[in-house]
Amino acid sequence: MGKGVGVPDSFITQSCDLFRLLSDRTRMIILLYLMQEEQNVGTLCRKLSLPQPTVSHHLAMMRMSRLIQKRRMGRQMIYSVNPEMLRGLALELFRNLSANGKTIVMDQFVFSKKGR
Repeated sequence: MGKGVGVPDSFITQSCDLFRLLSDRTRMIILLYLMQEEQNVGTLCRKLSLPQPTVSHHLAMMRMSRLIQKRRMGRQMIYSVNPEMLRGLALELFRNLSANGKTIVMDQFVFSKKGR
């Protein structure tokens, strides 16, 4: 399906799944909170003014997509953004948006990739 676009089908599928996941307002807000710092469910419930089962459901969906990760700290689960998932998506977007593979210019913003 992505033939002629120059983008692997796997990237298109992964991107669509991620954008579908983040099209939910609550999950987008959770992601933004987790980008600021690690959070436990209780803290997210208070910030979102939502019950624990609702927040846990959203976190589970985000974990299944590998967008976030969790770790145990005592009796609590601590959630954080999975940087590898976001890094991989960003690199693929950069690679496909950049004419020369190193620079993207959008309005007044310039994104440059350091050579490896």
